[in-house]
Amino acid sequence: MPVSTHEHHPAVVEEVNYCAVHPDRETSLRCNRCGRYMCVQCAVSTPVGYRCRQCVRGIEDKFFTSNPADYVIIFVVSTVLSAIAGYRMAAIAR
Repeated sequence: MPVSTHEHHPAVVEEVNYCAVHPDRETSLRCNRCGRYMCVQCAVSTPVGYRCRQCVRGIEDKFFTSNPADYVIIFVVSTVLSAIAGYRMAAIAR
């Protein structure tokens, strides 16, 4: 009786995943922060990998939270520093 060297392997079924924003687009790309599936159009390249637009927007919201008083402070500080620099340059030029 011959010995078979071929083993029987069951068929591997690949799971098909779709973009969370565009459900008609197949994808295997996932956000490295929330794990959500995303298509190439939704992916945003970051220094730590690809993230979905929702995660990137959430991080940006933390940084872009200035109010009108911040602009007044920036103007005053810039004006004072410019005046000091101008005075020093005039003193050096003499």
